[in-house]
Amino acid sequence: PASPASRPNGYGAHTEAYFESANDAVAVLPQIETPAGVEHAEAIARVDGVDTLFVGPADLSANLGCFGEYDDPEFREAFDRVLAAGEAAGVPVGTLATGPDQIETWHDRGIDYLIAGTDIGYLRRGARSARERYESLFGE
Repeated sequence: PASPASRPNGYGAHTEAYFESANDAVAVLPQIETPAGVEHAEAIARVDGVDTLFVGPADLSANLGCFGEYDDPEFREAFDRVLAAGEAAGVPVGTLATGPDQIETWHDRGIDYLIAGTDIGYLRRGARSARERYESLFGE
């Protein structure tokens, strides 16, 4: 829970109400990023209070020895096992598309929801765009 003077409870102004209702407003999203996580995905999904499973594709692929190779058979099998675990437990499964080109790929693989892009990716593209605009107008 948040400390008695944190942003979620109005810096202490709404502490009692916050503690009474905070769990109702919090989503529980265990991240499946290791072979052990894949092995136990269905049991994890069946834990009371788990709202969804989230596959961290970069970390899972790295832990499987095929970093970023989302078409690698071992990664595909692990990913499909997590999808099946979510379906068996009645829990949606999501993942991350680090770029627009991955959106359709993950959708086609049967994902229930997708986080499209990353904060650092958006920041880099915005900074690059601003720099390019400045340089086009004023040179270096």
